Amino acid sequence: MSTEKTTDFSSSQAKSKENRNENQTTMSTEKTTDFSSSQVKSPESPPNVLFYKNKIPAKPNNEHIEEILNWREDYDELEYNHSYIQWLFPNRDMGMNSLACALTDKEAEIIRTSDDLRGKVKAAFEMMLDFYGMELTKNNEFKLAENSEERLAELNKRYNHNFLRITRILLALKELGHKELTLPWMKFLADLIYKENKLNCAQSSFENFWIDTLDAEDKLQLTDYRNTLLRNTKSKEKLISSSSDNVSPVSTTPNDNDDLENSTPNIFPNSDKSTPTPSTDSMSSSPVSDTSKDTEAKATEVDVDAKSTSTNINDTVPKSTPTVSTDAMASSQVSDTSKPAEEITKEDDAKSTLNMTSEKNAVTEHISYIKKEMNQFC
Repeated sequence: MSTEKTTDFSSSQAKSKENRNENQTTMSTEKTTDFSSSQVKSPESPPNVLFYKNKIPAKPNNEHIEEILNWREDYDELEYNHSYIQWLFPNRDMGMNSLACALTDKEAEIIRTSDDLRGKVKAAFEMMLDFYGMELTKNNEFKLAENSEERLAELNKRYNHNFLRITRILLALKELGHKELTLPWMKFLADLIYKENKLNCAQSSFENFWIDTLDAEDKLQLTDYRNTLLRNTKSKEKLISSSSDNVSPVSTTPNDNDDLENSTPNIFPNSDKSTPTPSTDSMSSSPVSDTSKDTEAKATEVDVDAKSTSTNINDTVPKSTPTVSTDAMASSQVSDTSKPAEEITKEDDAKSTLNMTSEKNAVTEHISYIKKEMNQFC
């Protein structure tokens, strides 16, 4: 009886111990499972560091960094995939991807002090530069890539989400050990915006967000650089404007030396274009310019009268006739010679009202000319 009791006790004790071991194993497994799921959020295992060490993928698409860095020149993937950028360039603030993790001081220090991890940050940056049509040289200077025309055309669009990405990239470079690249890149972007006008749609992002990612000293230097570009641009625009204003228009006004008949309608159809205007010296021995038959006849009569009266014009006038002064003769003869021109002017005015002003000016000039020539005979 005692033997059976001892046996039952021993067997039950063994079963109890086995159950305890199973419970401990189960609890241990649950703890391990919980740690694995919370490993991303654990301070001892910084998620951004683990991602850069290729130990965890970027959520939610489960893409490791080694895979993402092979997307160079896969522009559709880089453009339309929105899950990688916040893992590749972590910032202090959370972005739109709720499964990404904000950067901590410890993570920034670990990545910043690791040559391997810093190298991956730079490789990621160069991949995005190529996506934007830019290139980083060995001297840490920036230039346009061979595909810049196509890529900048895609980038230079209003409300482009890549402008937000550039803000994130600038902040990450400063935190993760590549601060020396931020100011030269910003100056290069300023050239594209203000100088070359290839990225003008990004001007608002540049002035309101990108500049603020820099430290105070770099920000001041960049602001001065941008202001210089703006002044140079305004100077060029002003120079171009003044140059265009100084271009002389084609003059339609005839020169003073031009022949009157070349610049005005020919209102005296019988005039000879090839005959030069007679000088005042030769008028005493030649008739007045034959502007018309009537004026030529009058001029001939005056010339004959002038030759027949050598001393005093009153000798040719009958004694019973009152003496006529030379001034009166001049005025009477001018009025006589001006009649054909006035009649022709009226006829031309009736034919063409559009040329009225020019024809009147021409007649006035001819009358003045006749008066001057007639004074030579009186």
